[in-house]
Amino acid sequence: MKNCPECGKPVAASLMYCGVCGASVSQPLRSRRERLLFFMTPLFLVLLCVALSYELGVVEPVDTGLLFAGTIVFVFLGAAGLFATAVWLLSIPALPESYWHAGIFAIAQLLACGFLLHNLEPVFLGEVPLNIGPVAYIQARVEIFAVTFLPLAFVGMLGVSARARMIRFPESVVSVWLRFVLKNAVLFLPIVTMLFAGALYFTASDKAKSSVMPGIAYDLNAVSLSLKMVDKALEKHADHAPLHFLKGLAIIEGQPEGYEPSQARAHLEKAVALQPGVPIYLYRLSGAFDLEHRGEEAIKVAASAAALLSEDAFLWQHLGDLNLKYRNYHGAVVAFKQSLKWNPDNAVVLNNLAYTLIETGQDLPQALEMARMSVEKLPNLVFNLDTLAWALHKNGQNSEALEIMNSIFHGRSEVSPEVDFHYAMILYSMDMLASPLQTFDSLLARPEVAADHNLFSQIFEARAGVAEKIGKKEAIDDDNKPVGESVNEE
Repeated sequence: MKNCPECGKPVAASLMYCGVCGASVSQPLRSRRERLLFFMTPLFLVLLCVALSYELGVVEPVDTGLLFAGTIVFVFLGAAGLFATAVWLLSIPALPESYWHAGIFAIAQLLACGFLLHNLEPVFLGEVPLNIGPVAYIQARVEIFAVTFLPLAFVGMLGVSARARMIRFPESVVSVWLRFVLKNAVLFLPIVTMLFAGALYFTASDKAKSSVMPGIAYDLNAVSLSLKMVDKALEKHADHAPLHFLKGLAIIEGQPEGYEPSQARAHLEKAVALQPGVPIYLYRLSGAFDLEHRGEEAIKVAASAAALLSEDAFLWQHLGDLNLKYRNYHGAVVAFKQSLKWNPDNAVVLNNLAYTLIETGQDLPQALEMARMSVEKLPNLVFNLDTLAWALHKNGQNSEALEIMNSIFHGRSEVSPEVDFHYAMILYSMDMLASPLQTFDSLLARPEVAADHNLFSQIFEARAGVAEKIGKKEAIDDDNKPVGESVNEE
């Protein structure tokens, strides 16, 4: 017999649970409580993130809150899992609460390093990120965060283990100050990180730190709060380009009520005027012009950005996409080729260049080869499978094109109007379309086709060509009919 640790009643030695209160008798009470705390924490984090999203006025607070919560819970469980693995492999000291401490420490350090990132960014990248493209800028931010977070997280894990050793073997630590530090190791490093970030923040100039807090709010998707901070900062620093840039971004990304795309474009233009020659500013400004369907200005600004960083594959890709969207096929071909020069394995650019060549009727065999390469690098995706099928059709290989189209529609009744149009053209070329004119009329009647002028024109031209062929065929059939047959029909 043994006694239940919860209610104290005697329990048979063969039982794992108390027959009176249901408590586990195979594990210490403290261990069970720590385990309950560990598994309840993710639920608490989810509720906390969603509630904070509502309080901060985040766009789509439930979805965004769940996204943030998913990230934080992943960090919590990941840190606890890594710590458990280290305990198992290296036999380092641990307590029942050590796994929870490891997860909580990782979350606290994550938030502290996030604040530190915004203060280190001007130091390493400058207040205005010159000579760096959009993708490289994001990569640089990730690297700054990783370089600060990962080593501190590793030190923190060691601190959690040292704390466990100190509690299990008090005689191993003689110093009172060291005992205090180890006991509070979970909070010590995040607090030191926050203090260091705060020192950077308060020692920066007023103009430099005016965009730090709005930038944090923007990264948290709290667009309304970010805009309020930016407007307040602009009252003092109306000529600070990063503030105008941030306001333009917030309006475009968040689409808050009371703001128009033209206002975002105006602030981005102001940022470019105050700080010319910044590729990221020009890239975002071209996107703002595109939102207003001002294709000529969008292409011109995107070309300026690509010219500043001639080796940036992404900026050339962006320029090519804009040229393709506004049917400037020659410019699209040039831009996509420049992008592939610096990143030849980009499956999206290979697909887009292949499609552009098909649309212009140039180098159809080369377009087919690039479409195949795109599918090899990114298999089982509709957009490049459709391009491959269309390239095969244009090269006269309709049987293979039909096989690919059938694979696209396997399990789907409808994909997109453009894919449906390509499918109809392939079927028509193989005399497998029962009612061609009715099929094209149905496509033209779809609202999404009417909204896309380019696609509507393509389908309309194809329908006109089909109607002309059908008319000629009927005229030939009428001419070949015997005269008596025509009289009887009348």
